[in-house]
Amino acid sequence: MELYDVLVFIQPQAYWSIWVVGFAQTLIALAGPIVMAAPPKLSARWFPANERTIATAISVCANNVGSGIGYVLPPYLVQAYGFRNFLLIEAAVGALLFIVALIYFPESPPTPPSLTEKLEQESLETISKKTIFLSLKDIFTNPSYIILSIVGGLQAGILNAWQGLFQDIFVPPFTETFVGWLGFGFITASSVGGVVGGIICDKFLKKKFKAILIILFIALSGCLVIFALAFPSFFSTTPILPIHPYVSSSLLVICGLLYGMSSPIFYEFGVEITFPLSPIMSSGFLTLWINVFTLIFLVSELPDPWINGITALSMVGCIVPLIFMKESYGRSDIDTSASYQPTN
Repeated sequence: MELYDVLVFIQPQAYWSIWVVGFAQTLIALAGPIVMAAPPKLSARWFPANERTIATAISVCANNVGSGIGYVLPPYLVQAYGFRNFLLIEAAVGALLFIVALIYFPESPPTPPSLTEKLEQESLETISKKTIFLSLKDIFTNPSYIILSIVGGLQAGILNAWQGLFQDIFVPPFTETFVGWLGFGFITASSVGGVVGGIICDKFLKKKFKAILIILFIALSGCLVIFALAFPSFFSTTPILPIHPYVSSSLLVICGLLYGMSSPIFYEFGVEITFPLSPIMSSGFLTLWINVFTLIFLVSELPDPWINGITALSMVGCIVPLIFMKESYGRSDIDTSASYQPTN
């Protein structure tokens, strides 16, 4: 992205500019799954068992924080410094963070924070490292993980695309400025929800991922159905449940909270179900499904009145597969089966 930001200033109207944009977007797309799949691995490497979900939540939600800021801050920076200078500022910040990570980013703490991480680093037979082909076989022959990854990908993919289409589905009746704040509220709420969900799962409801997800999906589906009925949709060309703009914004914040709470659970639950496979494998496939469903939703060119309804029905349809999914906690079972105290 930084390369594109620099090159575009050389000849912004050049015929090859579109190819530079396409090349830069390809690089970003290639890096995305790796970056998004890393949080569970980093959590396992650096945090004890009772803090892993919180750590994953913070990492996953950091991307949402940046997106939320992107709804509000860029217009002011562009107005103050101009579009080109804004891109230069963005490129400089990204390059600085990259350099800092290169200079100092330790591979691991002095001692493993959990028993399973200790065993993995020692490459004991109980969790020996497998070839990529055997790992793929285990992934594709695990029905519970297939269900979990598809449901998680469908939820995140559709909701990511949905919030990107707020200007199309909420203007009118709302103004563009108000809809911009709706997007900011949704993303901010999802970030807060992710951290709250991580704390609940780590501190209060351990090994209850399946039940928590089902409850969150039922509540999220209810809120989205109300949205679908409050705006024109394939249910009706006129709103069935007219609601006040502030009620709409409150519902959207609740949707963001519920969505955010489930996001880190999908990543951590995938690691538990596929243990002893590397967290990168389970998280990578979940991220792949997210990208696939986001793309499908965006390129399908649904009529604007249909978007809310399809989003709501998609979340409702995810509840049944979750009910029949078999849960397991292979990694947590090992961590809780024996006492382990990291030494400094």
